[in-house]
Amino acid sequence: KEFETGYRLEHPNLVRYISLTDDGILMEYVDGETLSQRLAAHPEYFTKQNTEKFLHQLLDAVACLHSHQVLHLDLKPDNVLLTRINSDVKLIDLGCCYTDTFADTQGRTNAYAAPEQLSGGSVDERTDIYAIGKILERLPHHDINNKVIARCTASLPEERYQSVRELQDALFRRSRCWTW
Repeated sequence: KEFETGYRLEHPNLVRYISLTDDGILMEYVDGETLSQRLAAHPEYFTKQNTEKFLHQLLDAVACLHSHQVLHLDLKPDNVLLTRINSDVKLIDLGCCYTDTFADTQGRTNAYAAPEQLSGGSVDERTDIYAIGKILERLPHHDINNKVIARCTASLPEERYQSVRELQDALFRRSRCWTW
């Protein structure tokens, strides 16, 4: 499932899936570190400019997935890589993804999983948006986005942003979110 889904996707912020062998999945090598590692070792990296770049790239990658009818369903800091050169986002691990072809989603990370995912309910784009909100909580200076985070992590899906594009509008087209 992971290979077949990932192989057909192409986006600069998604890791490329190259081939499937008897030994496993061959993917693009990414020289970098996970978001968790970057936050632990270099929290000062997340200035306004770097945070905006990070969020643009992460949200563009998730929007690409959604435009191809793919839900990631395991968005978390350990599945987001930042390259050593340029600190570009590479979203990894489609092992828990949901598509029309592969509806079985075996797994999640409870700390980032939406309530409907935890209860075995219906999942959609808003399920990934919940996880994005949980990632936003981990970023330094997240208090500038408290209203955005609260809406992303609302218990009820209908109270969340309905699409990644709507979330992008809230983050980047309203200057109030990015005042330090």
